[in-house]
Amino acid sequence: MRWDYAAARRPGKGIPSNGDTKAGADFGFASYHSKTEANGNKLRYTRTFEVREVTVPLAQVDNLKKLYRMTASDERNTAVIKPAGN
Repeated sequence: MRWDYAAARRPGKGIPSNGDTKAGADFGFASYHSKTEANGNKLRYTRTFEVREVTVPLAQVDNLKKLYRMTASDERNTAVIKPAGN
């Protein structure tokens, strides 16, 4: 499953150039990767959650919990758009 969202800034609003971030993990049975990029007047979020195995072995349950926690934490992140020039 892939989400791709881009938001253009309004006039008078600026997007900080240090807004680029990446997160991700690959546990074999599933992976999650996200990227946030500031490009000109646009802020783009890209998130990919890939399930490779429908069932997870009991030995991998801790990794499954880590994957879900990381995904939930990453999706709660926010971006602050400030007035241009600040």
